[in-house]
Amino acid sequence: MTPTNLPPRIHAPGGPGSPAARQGLQAILSDEQWASFQKVRAAQGEKLMELRPKIQSAQREVFEAGLAPKYDEAVVQQKAQAAAQLYADMLVTQAKTFSEIQPPLSAEQIEKIKEMQSPPAANPRVLHAPTPPQGAVPNHDTNGLPPKP
Repeated sequence: MTPTNLPPRIHAPGGPGSPAARQGLQAILSDEQWASFQKVRAAQGEKLMELRPKIQSAQREVFEAGLAPKYDEAVVQQKAQAAAQLYADMLVTQAKTFSEIQPPLSAEQIEKIKEMQSPPAANPRVLHAPTPPQGAVPNHDTNGLPPKP
């Protein structure tokens, strides 16, 4: 994806950033707000594109530090904090997008966006027990494994 068309990180049918999520957000925003949102995302896209590989690298460094022949808690902690800072920078950049939409979001729009942001399991409208796969063996979990003793 190019920085000019990065999808919003919203939970909707099909997952975050899916066409359904973009359509859901677009339905909440006015045409003027949607254009503003797209412009802000495009401006922040380059920063986000730079952060993603840095975050992956930092996570890899934490993992590799844990595999060292002699485990050093201080080194792992330092690398984990560096990774956390990069991740925080990414989240702040993403959150800033909504604060820069013009004209500003109404209270009703904010509530609708918050509902979309709720992970599916935390959203009472979609909370349900998982359906076992076809051919599932009785007394086994949804992955077909026997219950833990």
